Amino acid sequence: MKIPPKLKIFYWLVYQGKILSNEQRVRRHLTYDASCMYCRGVNESVLHILRDCYRACIVWAQLLKPHQAACFFQTELRPWLLSNMCSKDAMVQGPWKFTFVFACWFIWKWRNNHVFNSVIELPFCPRMVIFSAVHDWTKASTITTKAIVKTHVFLAWSPPVHGTFKLNVDGS
Repeated sequence: MKIPPKLKIFYWLVYQGKILSNEQRVRRHLTYDASCMYCRGVNESVLHILRDCYRACIVWAQLLKPHQAACFFQTELRPWLLSNMCSKDAMVQGPWKFTFVFACWFIWKWRNNHVFNSVIELPFCPRMVIFSAVHDWTKASTITTKAIVKTHVFLAWSPPVHGTFKLNVDGS
């Protein structure tokens, strides 16, 4: 899939369950509390961060069509990721799979912004931020270059005029 390299790496880490959630931090002995800082009492897994946390639900509510919401919140992590990545649904901004990956990335980014920079609020309209990023990426990645007209210039050494000297040097 043609997405930014950082999103490919992010998505691979998500699929492996390796992004640093509080559950992962407890396993690595970096903290003693595996709960979500927003939901309190619910373990913060990768799936919780990206889909089930109430802050993620706010974002998904703005992105999902009513008929999508019923099954969107039902599966485990890997089937959820695969079904959305393989989706053939289209949106105005582009394929749903692009919107989905960008949404996951922004939900993760906004969560980390809260954890590390104490920025509590989500953007005023998360939907517009995500759609704008998808649109910009789609536009940038589909730009076709115009054919460049090339002119061939044949270079050859010519002897100097009689009575003069010629010094040949590298053009650089």
